[in-house]
Amino acid sequence: MRAVFATCVAVACWTAGCDSRATASDPASVRPAQRSREFESCGQAADCQDDLRCFERTCRRTARSTIGDYYAAAGALARSRGDLEAAIASYFQALAHYDAEKLALPPDVDCAYGATLAAARARKDHAELGSRVLHRCVLAVPVGLLASAILVVNNVRDLETDRRAGKRTLAVRLGRPATRTVFGLMVYVAFLTAPLPWILGALSPWLLLPLALLPLAVMLVRLVRTHTDGPTLNRALARTGMLQLGFCVLLSIGLLLS
Repeated sequence: MRAVFATCVAVACWTAGCDSRATASDPASVRPAQRSREFESCGQAADCQDDLRCFERTCRRTARSTIGDYYAAAGALARSRGDLEAAIASYFQALAHYDAEKLALPPDVDCAYGATLAAARARKDHAELGSRVLHRCVLAVPVGLLASAILVVNNVRDLETDRRAGKRTLAVRLGRPATRTVFGLMVYVAFLTAPLPWILGALSPWLLLPLALLPLAVMLVRLVRTHTDGPTLNRALARTGMLQLGFCVLLSIGLLLS
């Protein structure tokens, strides 16, 4: 199971890359490969990949299990009332329906199930299962942060052209200094969260392997903070993608060795 999960992390990191030559463009003309993935931001349905729709400025999948979501909602309600065993049973039914309908389990349902199991950790079987489920949620955080950091560099590079075009990107809204700070936080927090399962006593110190790339991360943060010209930020964009790929490879190796 751990080997399969590590492989999935590596594949997810490989597919989360960004074209360093990308430029701001009209949403209607966005190529399918550049459209937002699940839980990424959007302005309209055309910004999302084909199997997703834009709800409340977030791309969400349309292929969901109605019965599975019903049981997930029942689980959330039971947990809010303090009935953890009923909540766990409901979430288990939600997972079973998603599996029966051959649909991928949404991350929000999976992580809510793990959090409920962790809340019921007084029972050893719940604690062990909750730990395995939450590992997937925790280790998704650094990968997602670095993928988002690629987009932030792109926003910083295109800030002036986006502002003139009237586009309300993160960099336009926050301004260059604050967006640079956001980029630095994303990169550094990714390195801080990767070893969390080891710190919590669940996995081995092999999860520290991605820290070998910390010098590259520091260099990238300094590069984005001190430059505004396009060619330099294009290099920063490409190197941020390389950082994410290397980070994911080392994280996958750490998982396999743990």
